[in-house]
Amino acid sequence: PQEIMACTHLVTDKVRRTVKFLSGFSTCPHIVHKSFIERSHERGVWLDEQRHQLRDSNSERKWGFKIRDSLRAARNFLKGKRFFVTKETKPSKADMKVILACAGGVAVENEPKSFHDDVLVVAEEETSQVKRLNRLGYTIYNKELVLTGVLRQTLLDKDDSVILLQTPSSST
Repeated sequence: PQEIMACTHLVTDKVRRTVKFLSGFSTCPHIVHKSFIERSHERGVWLDEQRHQLRDSNSERKWGFKIRDSLRAARNFLKGKRFFVTKETKPSKADMKVILACAGGVAVENEPKSFHDDVLVVAEEETSQVKRLNRLGYTIYNKELVLTGVLRQTLLDKDDSVILLQTPSSST
């Protein structure tokens, strides 16, 4: 993630949900359309990034965010948050580790053996591992907690649409 964190510009023609895009979206001060490079080259000088800021209304509608608002949001929105990502999750655990780090979060390497209220669990599907973690008291989130969360630059842990398996209710 060091290379990505050092980048000043993310250049693309549209929003993509790739490791490089999502990581850069959390760290780069300038998210610009590829026309920024083309026009700057034509003029022989770097142009104003604001005039070439990426616009992608289709992706904004699809994932419920506004690029401009996300870029204004505080970076490192996952600071202090730890995540356990199950091995079945796509993007891979290694890719999620980079995406999380660029947003200020930390990927926990080892499966929790007991409940820790500062760890969020991300999974792709209900497996025996996921059910075991859920029985320990974890709410299990789908990958959108991270992927859509990065696009919105906000933690979506209260959003029902990102919950794969709710914490079991305690009986009285």
